[in-house]
Amino acid sequence: MKYSCLILIVILNLVLFSCKKHVITPVSQLSLLPPATQTGANTFGCLAQGIAFTPKKGPSVPGGIDLQCSYSSYGFDINAAADPGNGWLTQIIIVTNSLTISQGNSYSLKDIAPSNAYALDVQSYDNGISGMTYETRKPSSGMLTITKLDPVNHIVSGTFYFNAIDDFADTIKITDGRFDLLYKP
Repeated sequence: MKYSCLILIVILNLVLFSCKKHVITPVSQLSLLPPATQTGANTFGCLAQGIAFTPKKGPSVPGGIDLQCSYSSYGFDINAAADPGNGWLTQIIIVTNSLTISQGNSYSLKDIAPSNAYALDVQSYDNGISGMTYETRKPSSGMLTITKLDPVNHIVSGTFYFNAIDDFADTIKITDGRFDLLYKP
């Protein structure tokens, strides 16, 4: 009996101490974003409150289009939408209202007004019936930088970041933004 208990204790110790510890390595949210390219890859991504945001189609996305970009004499705009499938829709919108953009230039993201660049984070539930809109409101709440503008191949690439505020003074922070898009003239 003594030997049976001793053997059982030895076997249990061997089993317990031979198990490898599984270490869970947290995924870097930045690593979930698309690479910063300048080839017209139709990519968009940023960190919204530190969480990776990339466009994603779903039932709440207007017209089923998750990423749109246009550039004309009226200005430049990007609309990136993500629907995680839970009824909520998030859109990040960047606009230069009546501003011509050019490669290598940066634009302060300010209030929504003619001849300003601005940004919005719109979060809505049930196809826009209710939700929150955060917008840039300060003289400079962020920055949009155009790293490539190719009017022949209709490619625009760049980076951005901004802080936006809602009507209740809650703030959302968007960082590490990048895009590489084909635009509609």
